Amino acid sequence: MCNERKLFSAAEYGAGEQSCIVQLHFFQRSIQGIHRRYFVSYLKKVRIRKAMELLAHSSMRLAEAGNAVGFENTKQQFSRMFKKLEGISPHEYRLKVRVDIQLSDPSIMSDIV
Repeated sequence: MCNERKLFSAAEYGAGEQSCIVQLHFFQRSIQGIHRRYFVSYLKKVRIRKAMELLAHSSMRLAEAGNAVGFENTKQQFSRMFKKLEGISPHEYRLKVRVDIQLSDPSIMSDIV
């Protein structure tokens, strides 16, 4: 079984870990071929999309939403990446979505807040 921590931090690799590296490389190249972007960029975009769903449809705090989608370090890292990819901060996004929801159907807001 592949151990991600060992894949990226160990200087020596055993036979099993070597096959994990090959599989990881193949996976990354496959994603790059399908989506025309590097795996890390693709993963960030997927995480931000999921965070957008959480921010729009839950009362999770920003740090909790970031952590839930895989941004483990800090709220700042999540907020920076969100703003870089979406052009607005997660807080601004949540406010915008809630205003849009409230304008379209005021009864829905009571379920979210």
